[in-house]
Amino acid sequence: DWVPRFIKRHPRLKVVIGRRIDSVRMDGTTKAGIVWEFKILEKNTYNMDESGFSIGTMESTRIVVDSTFRTKYQAYPGRQEWVSIVECICGDGTALAPFGIFKGQNVLENWI
Repeated sequence: DWVPRFIKRHPRLKVVIGRRIDSVRMDGTTKAGIVWEFKILEKNTYNMDESGFSIGTMESTRIVVDSTFRTKYQAYPGRQEWVSIVECICGDGTALAPFGIFKGQNVLENWI
């Protein structure tokens, strides 16, 4: 049987049991249909993205290694702090001010 071999070659795929749904209901579930049904305005539609940055880590630097080495690693301490920056843009073209998420219970003066 080719299906198990195909699944084995593609480990990010899996076999699941499909649940039944009326085809009319399935065909009617579209983004445009949901926006129309719930009367969602562009000014109430947002897209958000998050980017993480490590604080206190060194950037890539030049190092001298044997020319036969294929990978060049440089050790750095594994206990750095992370900050997440979140951006949010509205469907009407406006944007919220970006904000940062820091680990901790208090905001430190140098974070601002």
